[in-house]
Amino acid sequence: ANLYDLYPSLRVSPTSRFDLELGYDQLWRYSTHDAFYQTSLAVLFAANASPARHVGSQTQLAGNWRLGPFLQLSVALVHFTPGAFALAAGGRSANFSMASAHLRF
Repeated sequence: ANLYDLYPSLRVSPTSRFDLELGYDQLWRYSTHDAFYQTSLAVLFAANASPARHVGSQTQLAGNWRLGPFLQLSVALVHFTPGAFALAAGGRSANFSMASAHLRF
């Protein structure tokens, strides 16, 4: 993925069934001679877009609620701020939200 990823975070669990996590993610390219890739390993930003390493940063707030031994609900809100490399490649700020249910048996 050509990625250095630093993710300091703080997680609190007010109850045994609920937790919240706040994190701040910093993303840099490992090599300036390689592209930056999506999760599927498709090129997101070409290597020659910029010699910069800093791809961007993202702030994440996530929560998990365990409703029982078999069911968990999860939510997350993420804001991405582009760094020098992403800006040079045409990247822009973005927001992402998700909700999911996990059923285990």
